Amino acid sequence: MELDLIRGSWNYHWWGNRKLFDIVSGLGEDTAARALGSQFSFPSLKGMLAHIHGADRIWLERWTGKKPAKLLGDADFTSLADLRKRWDGLEDEQRRFVDALTPSELQRVVVHTGLDGKGTFRARDHDHHGQGLAAVHRHGRLLPHRLGPAPALRRSDGAGAERPWE
Repeated sequence: MELDLIRGSWNYHWWGNRKLFDIVSGLGEDTAARALGSQFSFPSLKGMLAHIHGADRIWLERWTGKKPAKLLGDADFTSLADLRKRWDGLEDEQRRFVDALTPSELQRVVVHTGLDGKGTFRARDHDHHGQGLAAVHRHGRLLPHRLGPAPALRRSDGAGAERPWE
């Protein structure tokens, strides 16, 4: 049962990543690279997507015993097409990892050297996607701090993007 929940959560994550990426791609390279303002954690939609990719890359490396060198960001991708190509490869790696998980793997304590020091976690306990799903369950919708790039999407296209999360 727990494996089904983890896999379902990751399927939701991959769907959400693709949905956000498709919306941003539809706005075009110029809009995706445009500065949005200091109220957002990342200066552009492309930067936000690059951060999501970079964070996913780091966690996969930690789960598989590798030491991440850095958190990839906007400057590491020449275009949305470059980001999409590398993200597709990462998603393939993630799917292989998640599909191979066993109940004992969920209990395994992962010791890693983070970008800022050491840390530990268990695969089943480090599920930020599950945290978002829990917010939906508790509140009936995603709360603004769980929306990630969505508010910036509305700001970037002037008229407001589709809001599938509401």
